[in-house]
Amino acid sequence: MVSIAQGHKADDSIEQIRRRLKTADVAGNFKNVFIGTPDGTFVLDDPSIQLPADFDATSRPWYKLAEQKQDTAFTAPYIDVTTNEFTISAVVPVKFQGRFAGVAGGDIDMSTITKIINEIDFLGFGYGFLLDKSGKILSHPNAELNDKPMSDLFGQNLPLSREFTELEIDGTEKIVSFVKMNGIKNVDWYLGVVINKEIAYSSVSSFRNMAAIYMLLGVIAIVVMLQLLLKYLMRPMYNLNAAIKDIAQGEGDLTRRLVIENQDEFGELSDYFNQFIDKIHASITQVKNTTVTLENVVNSLVAQTQDTLSMYTDQSKRTDSVATAINQLSSSAQEISSSATHASELASNANKLSVESQHSLTENIEEIAALTQKMSQAQETLDGLDKLSGSIGQVLEVIKGVSEQTNLLALNAAIEAARAGEAGRGFAVVADEVRQLAQRTQESTQEIESTIAQLQQGSSSAVAVMKASLEDSARSAERANASGTKMQEVSNSIDAIDGVNHAVASATNEQNTVIQSLDSDIHHISDLSIQGSNNLTATLDECKSLKTQFDELEQMVLKFKV
Repeated sequence: MVSIAQGHKADDSIEQIRRRLKTADVAGNFKNVFIGTPDGTFVLDDPSIQLPADFDATSRPWYKLAEQKQDTAFTAPYIDVTTNEFTISAVVPVKFQGRFAGVAGGDIDMSTITKIINEIDFLGFGYGFLLDKSGKILSHPNAELNDKPMSDLFGQNLPLSREFTELEIDGTEKIVSFVKMNGIKNVDWYLGVVINKEIAYSSVSSFRNMAAIYMLLGVIAIVVMLQLLLKYLMRPMYNLNAAIKDIAQGEGDLTRRLVIENQDEFGELSDYFNQFIDKIHASITQVKNTTVTLENVVNSLVAQTQDTLSMYTDQSKRTDSVATAINQLSSSAQEISSSATHASELASNANKLSVESQHSLTENIEEIAALTQKMSQAQETLDGLDKLSGSIGQVLEVIKGVSEQTNLLALNAAIEAARAGEAGRGFAVVADEVRQLAQRTQESTQEIESTIAQLQQGSSSAVAVMKASLEDSARSAERANASGTKMQEVSNSIDAIDGVNHAVASATNEQNTVIQSLDSDIHHISDLSIQGSNNLTATLDECKSLKTQFDELEQMVLKFKV
């Protein structure tokens, strides 16, 4: 019972308690083994036994006895509610962390002791019976008096002493004496002796005192023999208790075995105990070997968990670095998107300016074409003037010829007038006037010719300049056309650049969206890494706790000598 009380824990399950009770039942050869707790819980080793519905362990005498004494004790014999047999219970208080936590007990059959006591007849002089210190009868030849007060037998309560007390029982004079029984711890039992006074004193008076002395000596001898018998009968139980106590409190030597001296119930109990210890020995040996293996596994698990935790920590750092880089990339993408959008706006503005410039250039080309056409017309006019100047020169040549002929005719007329003399003086004057007029005409013709020559020269120069201007205008028109073509190409290029900028801005926005999604995923991965790291830390703590428990288990196993 002591080992059960010491091995009981507050968090033990019903099955664990029942297995421990069954082990104690086999080891101690009890009728029943049980545990009761302050909350009214009552656990029997045999679950098939049905208890009354109102059964409360805390109200039972055996529970109150152990709670009061706070030590191992034996109850007074009582009728067991489960077997209806005369029973005594060995009870031990259960303590957890120094506090009362219940009572463990085992029922012992009283039939053997009752039979021995009931067979005492003191050579026909009387009988013996068993009672406790309160005067309650524990065992009497008349079973109806069991569990009754002595007053039901004697009509009064008598002092529990060795002194003889004479009284009348059922009309017969009796001599009563009580002897305290020793040998059982915390048990206050008395052997009551009832002797027929008439029979005891019927011998010759000379032998009366001698008979009384012999009777008293016989009683004492019987008490002593009964005590020796109890000690003898209980010795295997004491050995069993000592062995269990040594295992529970001592060095845990599982190599010890009980010596089987007799082939009785206690011998059988000792044999069962040895078998029980053999099984425990094998189990502890296996547990010891398994503990070594599990310790290696736990150490390996702790090392692997630490390595994995280091890897998770490094992964978490790398994830943070990637998240930082992605944030920077996101910022760059946003800047690129903003720049692309701005460039697209600038390209759109440039495209507008290019279209306007192209329109202006087209108008300039048209104006240059019109100017070229006008200059061509002016050149044609100048060419016509040059031709007309040539015609005027021809007319002047004719006038010059006419003037020379007129001058020659005037000279001839003067010569003829001179020949005519006085008669030809008037004709000579006319001829002279004609000659002067011809001369002035010739001079005017020369001046006109000089002017026409200058005019022709200027007209030729104007024609040459106009021709050069026309050529320059043609080249300008060609260049303007080429510039228009280039401007159109520039406008097309700007349109393409604008489209590319829009595409870049759109792609950059999509890239930014992907980067933000990737950033969210990276943060989620980081959170998962942190959670995994926390889980690994908890696993590592649990592994360390498990290793500590294995160390404690190893220390407990090492206490057993196998």
